[in-house]
Amino acid sequence: MVDAARFHEDLAEEWELKYQRPTFKNRLHALLSLLCGSVSATGRWLDAGCGTGILSRKLAERGCDVIGVDASPKMIEVAKRLAQSGAVADKLGFHVIATIEKFDLPESTFDGIICSSVVEYLDNPAEAISEFARLLKPGGLLLVSVPNRMSFLRLVESALNRGITKLNGNPWLPHCCISKNEYSFGSLASLLGSKGFRVKSFIYFWPLWPRWIGQTKLGGSLIIVLAEKL
Repeated sequence: MVDAARFHEDLAEEWELKYQRPTFKNRLHALLSLLCGSVSATGRWLDAGCGTGILSRKLAERGCDVIGVDASPKMIEVAKRLAQSGAVADKLGFHVIATIEKFDLPESTFDGIICSSVVEYLDNPAEAISEFARLLKPGGLLLVSVPNRMSFLRLVESALNRGITKLNGNPWLPHCCISKNEYSFGSLASLLGSKGFRVKSFIYFWPLWPRWIGQTKLGGSLIIVLAEKL
C-alpha cells in the first residue's frame, strides 16, 4: 500500500479536478446509482480510501454521517479543506491511517462502507474485507469497486501501458504499474461470501463510449458491487 499512497500523495492537489472529466463523472454516477434507495438518512458510513472526499461529501449530502480515511496525508488535507467550505461539514470527519486492512475501531460501528478503486492496491484484500465485515452492523452495506480480470478493454489498456513504458520509460497509465489485484465477478462474489456478505446488485463499468460495451463481462474495466452483511 505504500507505493499507492505515495503515488496518490503526488496527485492530491489535482485529484478533485479529475471529477470534472467525463470518465470520473461517469464512475461517480455509476457508484452512487447502486445506492439509490439503500442509504439510511441517519446512517453512519466509512469511506475507505476516500482520496479528496468527494464520495464522503455525496453521502453526507444524503444525510449520512461519514468518516473518510486514506493513507495519503495530502489527500486528507485536501479533503478537510474541501469539507470545510461545504454545507455538510458537521457530518464529515477525515483521518490518515496506515492501511484499510486493519482499524482500531469497535465492531458494528457503521451502517455502510464504501471502498472505491482501492482494493487493487492492497497487500491483503481478504483481510480488508474481513475488517469491513467486522465494522458493519448486521444488514450493513458494502459498496466496492475492483478491476475486472475478464475485461478485454482492460487487457488492451494494460498491454498499451507496458508497450509505451518500454518505449520511453514513462508509463502511459501509472496506476496500472502499482495495481496488484483484479477479479472476475465470480471470484469477488466468492471472497465476499466467505466473509459473510451477500451480493445485492452489481454492474460492469467502462467510463468511455460505446457505453454498452462497458456493461458486459468482457467489456467493463471495473466491477462495482453492492453487498449486504448477513
